[in-house]
Amino acid sequence: MKTIFSYWDVSLGLIAIGFGIYRWAKYFIYVKKRDDNLIRKNNGKWESSYSRYMDDRYAYTMCLALIVFGALFIYNRLKGNMPNIIILIKYIFTH
Repeated sequence: MKTIFSYWDVSLGLIAIGFGIYRWAKYFIYVKKRDDNLIRKNNGKWESSYSRYMDDRYAYTMCLALIVFGALFIYNRLKGNMPNIIILIKYIFTH
């Protein structure tokens, strides 16, 4: 029972992955709406903008980073390379 209880922090990784996927889906919905509005505003002509790309790149990177870090967290926790999250929190706040 102690081993199963100590793996509760795997759910934190799953939450991070789920939140990253949720934000990724919302990002694509936003991009699609924005692109449709730009095409309507420009009478059907596509207009590229570097500044729009830079804003999108940051949001896209943050979504993928959440997914990757969540997966790495779960992998390291299950392989035994990472201690229990409670031990890490105690170590951070006591030293």
